[in-house]
Amino acid sequence: MVTVNVENDNLERAIRKFRKEIDKENILREYKDRRYFEKPSLKEHRKKRSMERKRQREAEALKQEAENSKYKNTNKQQDK
Repeated sequence: MVTVNVENDNLERAIRKFRKEIDKENILREYKDRRYFEKPSLKEHRKKRSMERKRQREAEALKQEAENSKYKNTNKQQDK
């Protein structure tokens, strides 16, 4: 349970703290996920797709990093 104390009648700061705490504890995400019933098979399917996208992004990042390092190495060789 999230609680925030209001100090010196500063309601704006208390609201900001409250929102930050909600984000940190993923309360809003859980609320949105539980709004409607999701069959276990569909939940598993959604998680698999999410992991596939994550792996694809990581692979693309590694590929980009390799290309950048290759580019840096060719520049160092040209400077010599």
